[in-house]
Amino acid sequence: MLVIDEIDTRRAIEWLTDAERVMPDIFREMIGKSDSQVIDDLHFFVTALWAKSKQKPVNGEMIWEWLRQRVPSDKIEKILMVAERSNVLQRVAGTQDLWTPRPRHERGIE
Repeated sequence: MLVIDEIDTRRAIEWLTDAERVMPDIFREMIGKSDSQVIDDLHFFVTALWAKSKQKPVNGEMIWEWLRQRVPSDKIEKILMVAERSNVLQRVAGTQDLWTPRPRHERGIE
């Protein structure tokens, strides 16, 4: 019989909910950006904010939000750590979560 029961409706909703849950990851994979590309884009983003604010440090919340829209949440801390360790971004001394961009020619130099 071609009858849709309540159990069929619940199953369909569950399938759709499961699919929606992984959609952001699927779209990120379709974009295919490497961590290196994301870090370069992050540097550009932070540099633009830093320049616009007349060289005031950028709040980490803004950086996390920007990254959240571009990488899976479990990669945010790793991306930020790589950006810091490779001198792409620098944490402002004496602060917990303020950042400044490093000039490209200073990358890899301590």
